[in-house]
Amino acid sequence: MGNFMKRMVVNVIGVPLVLGAIYFGGMVFVGLVLVISFFGMYEFYGLVKEKGFSPLSLFGIIAGLLWIIFVYVSMGFYELVYGFILVFVTILTLMQGVSGAIANASTTLFGFIYIPFFLSFLVRARVEFSNYASGYGLVLILFVSVWACDSLAYLVGKVVGRHKLSPSVSPAKTVEGSIAGFLGSVAVFLVFYYSGWLADVLDFPRTIVLG
Repeated sequence: MGNFMKRMVVNVIGVPLVLGAIYFGGMVFVGLVLVISFFGMYEFYGLVKEKGFSPLSLFGIIAGLLWIIFVYVSMGFYELVYGFILVFVTILTLMQGVSGAIANASTTLFGFIYIPFFLSFLVRARVEFSNYASGYGLVLILFVSVWACDSLAYLVGKVVGRHKLSPSVSPAKTVEGSIAGFLGSVAVFLVFYYSGWLADVLDFPRTIVLG
């Protein structure tokens, strides 16, 4: 099965599930974010281990999942929880030995920040807006813009892509595909903006910046 067909299968199966989770919100949407966070952190920590680091994978994953749950139940002590995670990671990595402790602590924390911490803002956007349509719409537009960016970048890159964006990091990505993906993302935000659906939270400057 080619890469394009794999993407199509994932989209056919995944898109309805994601849209349904966004629509229903609550624990259904939180469950989706938890699943994405788990597999994202699992893959991230696996990659850094291949580079010779020793992150606290289990602790990082558990801390990340608990963070998302804390955000959902609106516990107002985010700083305390984050501080505990920072101190605990430092202590555990030092207990493993001074050699490589800073690198191991850094990779553990980076996995936490890069995936569940950032994804938790989707949970906040979905549940904390008093206007149901605003929370639903903001999360929906983010997912749709990401799909548009990814799909256009892939298709345009395959068809007309000639200039490599960063061969050492991702050999398949092209400048042409990246530009198409960027424009596609902005276009999605503009469609939502001119529809007037999110007029209470999305003005024109925010539309351009977020897109």
